[in-house]
Amino acid sequence: MSIGQRIKQRRKELNLTQTQLGELLPNKVSAVAISGWEKEEFEPSRINLNETAKALKVSVAWLLGDSLESFNTQTRKWEKERKIIPNQQFIDSPEKDLPLLSTQMEQGLLKMVDKREVSEYTYRPTNLNGVENAFAVYMQGNTMSPRYMEGEVLYCHPKPPKPNDYVVIKFKDNKAQVVQFLSKDEKNIYAQSLNPLDNITLKSENIAEISVIVATSI
Repeated sequence: MSIGQRIKQRRKELNLTQTQLGELLPNKVSAVAISGWEKEEFEPSRINLNETAKALKVSVAWLLGDSLESFNTQTRKWEKERKIIPNQQFIDSPEKDLPLLSTQMEQGLLKMVDKREVSEYTYRPTNLNGVENAFAVYMQGNTMSPRYMEGEVLYCHPKPPKPNDYVVIKFKDNKAQVVQFLSKDEKNIYAQSLNPLDNITLKSENIAEISVIVATSI
């Protein structure tokens, strides 16, 4: 059996709902995330795996089943999809003309300099050639690891996001958040972080702009 199948089997043996199991974990994992584990859409982080084993009163080895290798499937998938730019994919230009916004962590969010006050520029990747209002930003923190690691440069396109795009959401107070965009309605933006895997609801009235991450470089 897979990790997801074992989580589901043991949860039902203990007569727990997905919501109840999530509430037993220190990170308060959502029922949507638990469902994703059980449907094998993604796998729990190492921290969540340990805590889930405790909550289900089983060992981590039992949850992992016959192959420890299966646990690393999603991590490898994210790393493969990171789209790190080789040097030859930058525009052949002597000038750095793409604003590179500095950031710092503040209460779990990125504090970004205003684009009008930017003092650092970087080379423009080919997929941002001619794109107005594009920018790059330094990743801070580990909320989106292993897909985006601290210190990476994220290259952002100001186009409307599609479901499952990775985006930088900038708020009206110049703070920002890197998340995976899921959907939106008239009042809210629905997204998720990866570490820990958690659903996030953001009020549209507080958002200044959303930009899609099209590539990264180290």
